[in-house]
Amino acid sequence: MSATGPPGDENAAPDQESGESETAINSTGVYLTNEFAATGKHLGQTRFAFDTGAAFTDRHIAAYLTPPVGRKPPYHQGCIVRRGPGATWEARNAWRGRQVSTTIDFDAIKARHPLVEYCRECGVELHRNGTTGLLVGLCPLHDEDSPSFTVWPDNHYHCFGCGAHGDVTDLEQARRGGTRAEAAERLGAERRENVKKLPKVAPDKDPIYQLAPADRELMLSASATLREAPELVLRVRENLPLGAVKEIAAQGDLGFCPELSFKSISGPALLFGYSHGIKARWPGRIFRWWCGNATGECWRQSSLRKAHQTVYFTEGETDTLALIEQGYESSGESLIVGLPSASTLPDPAPFALKDLVLIPDTDGAGRQCAERFRTIFGPVARSIAIVDLQPESAGA
Repeated sequence: MSATGPPGDENAAPDQESGESETAINSTGVYLTNEFAATGKHLGQTRFAFDTGAAFTDRHIAAYLTPPVGRKPPYHQGCIVRRGPGATWEARNAWRGRQVSTTIDFDAIKARHPLVEYCRECGVELHRNGTTGLLVGLCPLHDEDSPSFTVWPDNHYHCFGCGAHGDVTDLEQARRGGTRAEAAERLGAERRENVKKLPKVAPDKDPIYQLAPADRELMLSASATLREAPELVLRVRENLPLGAVKEIAAQGDLGFCPELSFKSISGPALLFGYSHGIKARWPGRIFRWWCGNATGECWRQSSLRKAHQTVYFTEGETDTLALIEQGYESSGESLIVGLPSASTLPDPAPFALKDLVLIPDTDGAGRQCAERFRTIFGPVARSIAIVDLQPESAGA
């Protein structure tokens, strides 16, 4: 890229290193990589364009571009801005891309291009390591006989052979060259103009509901009622396992309210406690969110611990109770959670590197749920199994 502008002060700092190189060095000893070229004698009012696509102007800047410690020219990338006499923090912030006239949303690129899919499109065959559970393959950036290129669930890679490290944009740049901004544009990035500070992109949904004291008191009272008299659940649904009902009520995740009114619905109801909501069920398979919602979680997910190696997912809360009664849950080793519905799957991140077992209903919605489950959890799970144990008439 290039930089143009009026020459600055002739009395700039002397050169700190001499010798010929492929790196452009101007008369003030300012080191410029092949990504930077300058005609001015110090930054002054010169406009510099960086390989992030950022550009800034600050007449107070007196910083220098200096070579990284221990690196010999050409430096390619990695030059840093050092504060010099009269330099302002605006210069430092501008280098970080916080005060720019043009920028690129790299987080959006990562979201649109999962690293696992990008690697497969590039011909990198990834296989799950039986010890670590991570995806590994032959590095596309150097020749090797044994796989050392490793992909993590958080969408970054590291090669233990050549030391390459980064995200999908870094890998695109390393494979095909150019600047990081050019690599991002090849992946479909769009530049945004006149950005002062990059805001966090908020999801297009309502704010996360926080349980109010009255909500917690309702759940606490309902759980205590059911713990003392688990047979009350039969007023809402028949054939529920009373042993599992009493156990989960003692944990505070399940309760019973003898009379609960919601709009035009009224009668005895089961209450399922979530981290950010309470779900109610009345007789006749009538469900409503009494308050809040699932917010990307399963029922009982708050009990998930790092030590749990296996997690069972059922399609609905009451099917979770049936599985607990059958002894599938083992303290400290396995956990059974319930999907809020067949169409609602949780954030996969908390379940990374675990063995996941889905037990859906055998109807059409259950089959679609199984397909989406494989797609969403496949990149992060250690293993996935889909088990049909329930008749089609069963369900939450």
